[in-house]
Amino acid sequence: MRHDGFSLAELCVGLVVGAIVVLMLAAMGTIAAKAYRDLRALALVDSDRQFVVDTIRTGVRGAMTTPGVQSGGTQLTLDTAHRLYYQPSSSGLFYENTAVVPARTLRVLSGISALVFTVSGDRLVTVGLAYTQAGVTRTASVVATRRNAP
Repeated sequence: MRHDGFSLAELCVGLVVGAIVVLMLAAMGTIAAKAYRDLRALALVDSDRQFVVDTIRTGVRGAMTTPGVQSGGTQLTLDTAHRLYYQPSSSGLFYENTAVVPARTLRVLSGISALVFTVSGDRLVTVGLAYTQAGVTRTASVVATRRNAP
């Protein structure tokens, strides 16, 4: 007896195999999308950290007076209290410039869990911070030398 098509059992097996293949492809796509989002989040965290480190380094290098540290090491003052970096609580690192009108306050990094400014002599400032963004905890430190020392 000659068959010109597929039996019902063969069609059902083919449907099941096809469905499994489609589900596997969908799962792989989902995993790849999540990995891409996680990688982007890590890149943004590192980008934010680099921005903070560069901003503080630039501020310290251009300071006209010896930077001061107050509030147990959580506040760095540049140029006789006109420009300062500080952590008011665990909410983030802020930059404030009162030398301009109107005064500017800018949050430069969120999620900081530890922040310490240290001034050595009249030229060297060390900043250490730990922060969490996108579920990732990172640490960063910067050492900057004031160039405008007398």
